[in-house]
Amino acid sequence: MTYKSLENMNLANFSEDVRKIVYKHSVIADDIIELPVYRPESDVYGFIYDIKGNAASSVNFYITDSISGFVNGSLYFNVQPNIDSLAPAVDFFEKDIIHLINSFEWE
Repeated sequence: MTYKSLENMNLANFSEDVRKIVYKHSVIADDIIELPVYRPESDVYGFIYDIKGNAASSVNFYITDSISGFVNGSLYFNVQPNIDSLAPAVDFFEKDIIHLINSFEWE
């Protein structure tokens, strides 16, 4: 996970950087599903990228308040990607990532 301040920075550049990293996996991924994050009550917006298949990363995301903060994260395993073997771990961590995003609040 990485935090970046948006002070004097460009949100569009940060979000596009994440998107470029995600879509580098498209040559081996079976599918990439973009799930929008929209929690206006907590000023949390972004995307979760669910990467299907034997890609190096199974989940990537970013969240932002669109004004001052930007957080992005990626799920990687330090092994050769094999979705059949990694599926239980991916499911486990994906639930944790979704919980983190759904409970995230800016200070």
